[in-house]
This record gives sequence, C-alpha cells and structure tokens, in this order.
Amino acid sequence: MYDIAIIGSGLSSNFFLSTLKKKGKKIALISTENTKFESKSAYKNLNKYINESLPPRFKKKEHISSVINFYKGNKIIPNNDSSIFGYLNNGGVSNYWGGSCEFLSEKSINFLNKKEKKQLINSFKSIYSKYKFTGEMFGEETANKSNSLNHLKLDPLFKEIIKNQSNKKIRFFQNCIASNFKNNKILKPKDINFNSGGIKKFNYFVNSIEKIDNIYNLNCINNKKKISIKAKKIVIAAGTISTTRLICQVLNHTTSVTLDHNPMMFGLFFLKKKIKNENFSSSKLAAKIFSKNKNNYCTVNFRSSNSVIRKKIFSIFPQIKNSLSKSLYKILENRMIFLNLYLDSKYGNLSFTLNNKNEINLKVNKKKMHIIKKELNNNFRLLKNYMVKNNLIYPFSFKLFPKMGSDNHYTGTIPINSKNKKLSLNSNCELKGLKNIFVIDGSAIPKNKSKFPTALIISNAYRIGSNFK
Repeated sequence: MYDIAIIGSGLSSNFFLSTLKKKGKKIALISTENTKFESKSAYKNLNKYINESLPPRFKKKEHISSVINFYKGNKIIPNNDSSIFGYLNNGGVSNYWGGSCEFLSEKSINFLNKKEKKQLINSFKSIYSKYKFTGEMFGEETANKSNSLNHLKLDPLFKEIIKNQSNKKIRFFQNCIASNFKNNKILKPKDINFNSGGIKKFNYFVNSIEKIDNIYNLNCINNKKKISIKAKKIVIAAGTISTTRLICQVLNHTTSVTLDHNPMMFGLFFLKKKIKNENFSSSKLAAKIFSKNKNNYCTVNFRSSNSVIRKKIFSIFPQIKNSLSKSLYKILENRMIFLNLYLDSKYGNLSFTLNNKNEINLKVNKKKMHIIKKELNNNFRLLKNYMVKNNLIYPFSFKLFPKMGSDNHYTGTIPINSKNKKLSLNSNCELKGLKNIFVIDGSAIPKNKSKFPTALIISNAYRIGSNFK
C-alpha cells in the first residue's frame, strides 16, 4: 500500500516531486518507459499513419515504436482528419517539445484566487531562474536582464526585426524558451532534481483505476505482465490524452470531451537578406498578431532551415525529391524562414469519446474548418504584408494546413474551475467527483490565451507539489 501513486514521469510529475514534502510518505512512481503491448489487427496500418503524421523531429525507429505503443495502450482509433501523438519513453513528449513557454499576465489568470495566482507566478519565476530559461518571461517584459539578445545568440536579422518593428498589430519578441542560456540545452524530465528517497519506480502502463472503499487500485500492464498497485492518493500526470482516458473510465463518463488546443498553419517566406542555418532547436524569434483587438492574438514562431525540416519537406512532397529540387533548395536555403502560426484555443476543433470498449474515438467538426482556415489566413496575410512592406521578404510565400491536433497543445479536458462539473478540479487540482485523485498535467489547465501551455502546466505542478498534504 502506497500513500501516493504518481502516474507519469514527465515534466509535470517531476516538478511536482521537486517541491513535494516526501518525509514519511511511501510513494510509487509509475512510468511507461520500456512498456510494450501485444500486436492487434486493429492497429496493422498504424505504422504508416504515424509516420505520415509525426512532427519532423521524430525520426528514429524507437521513436515510432513508442508512439505506436501510445496508441495501443490508450486504445486510440486513428482518424484521418486529425493528427495526435504521444510518446511513452523517458518522460514522454516532454523530450521532444519545442521548448516555448508563454506565461500569462496576472490579470489573465482567472481560474485562481489572488493568493494562488501569486504562488503560480512565483513558481514559474523559480523554474525560470533555476533552469536559466531564455527570452521574455511574460512576452511583454524581459524578466531577467542577464538574458539579453546576446545570450539568445540570435541571428542578426532577428535582432534587427525586434529592434525596428513599427506595427501596433504585430509585436516581435524574443521567445521565452526552456533552454538554458549557458549551454543551449532544452529542459528535459531527467534534468529536474528531486530527492528520490522513499520513491519506488514501476515501468508499467496504467490500464485502469478502481476505487475500493477509500483505496484506489491501479491495474497496470507491460506486455503480458499485469500487476495491481494500491494507493490512498493518486496524482495523474500522464499527459492530457492518457489522463482524460483514465478519468473518464473511472467516472464512467461516455459523453464527448473537448480538447483545448491551438489550430496551426505552417508557412514559408523568402528573405531578402541571408540567414544562418541552425540545428533543429527551439524558436528564438516569435511574434504576436493582434488581428482584431489586444485581447485576442495569435502567436508565430520562426525558424531558419535545418536538416530536420529539409528531410520532412522532401518526405511530405516526394514528387520534388530529385536532384534538381535538392540543388535549388540548397541555393535558396539561407533565404528561407519557416513559421508556425497558432490560433487561440477557442478555435480548437478536437474532441474524443470513450466508447463501451474503452477505446478513444477522435472527432473533428468539419463545419468549423472554414472558420479556422479563414482566421489563419487573415493572420498570415497581416504578417506577410508587414514583412513585405518593411522590405524583409519577397512577396511570394507558401502555406500548409496540417491536420487538427498537429500543435500537440492539448489541455483543458478536466480544468480547474469554480463550477460543479463532473470533469473538473478544485484549485488544489483534486477531482471534484472523487476524493484523493489529483490531476496536474495539461488536462488541468483551463482555456486561456497562451499558445504554449507548458509554462502554465509545469508551474501549476510545482505549486501543487508544494501544497500537497
């Protein structure tokens, strides 16, 4: 019997453990590292589907295998209108996220009281300082003067764009990223320090949760081996999709669940000045586009060309995979600037339902697609016109709408709120429907203006750990 069972070993659970008072507590940490699942005929075409849908940085066979296991373990039925992914090994998708950490201003945090807001903000300040994040903490002001543009090692053109901007509808800034400005390494779960004393680690996938009297029984599986782990309290940090599946199952919730996420567009501009190519890394230059008013904005991340992007382009468009196209690409490469444009989560268009076989059916509302594409096009046009007018780019471009869910910013399925909803949490992240179940990953974050929710997620987990009893 454990006092606390923590499901997941990514950024959320590790930040929770970094502030948790562990003395006298018997803790089980359940990680999906090296978990496997028996092959099933329903997933025979999954390999092709995932290879076509994954972001460019997923390329190795073991990466593909782990994503396939994510689908198998969660019983996700692939949907050709959507593109979601999860990763089971070494702390999950945390190892492959972009690193962008957009944090909200205090007035924008409307799901906590004044004291809790302050604690959440201070949690992010502590994380930002300890792990030497780069860029602007709140997207409006430089949080740490030592983190100057020089520390970001920005391309001279990026510095010029930030310094000479002139449009009130578009604001360029140095992106806040979880990258140590001294060594340029992205923060990963393994980098988070906490005392592991009293913690027993299990490499298993949690298949289901049962409540028996005041005790929770976690049914776990790894290939053909099954075990049960009993605990008085459960802290779930398995990632929004996996966590929501477990909660829906234990509450017998079979109605549709909406995922907050940020519909996106890929874009390409051709610069009038050359830019240096980089290894694939976090985006150092970002912009907010206020197409309607200051309360609504989309966010854009910019990157120069690199080998990972190049490989993905020729993979998506095999018809141009020839020596002539490759030579032309090489000539133009230093003039290319790639961008990801993200809308507010109010434009999100992903939901899922847990059916009677405990399978996840993904759904996209096709009627909403024209609204989403129109909004993405409007913002793309504003950005392009500004950059053409300022003599930064040539007046031709390329854009692509990926499938819904390609952003991987899934939040808000079991949010912190003041309403007495079945799928909701109190401000301490305890499930309102059942006592002693806590949710600390993206599922807990309510709908908000941030386009990169990781900063809120890890700060909230840090806050909950320090308050946990």
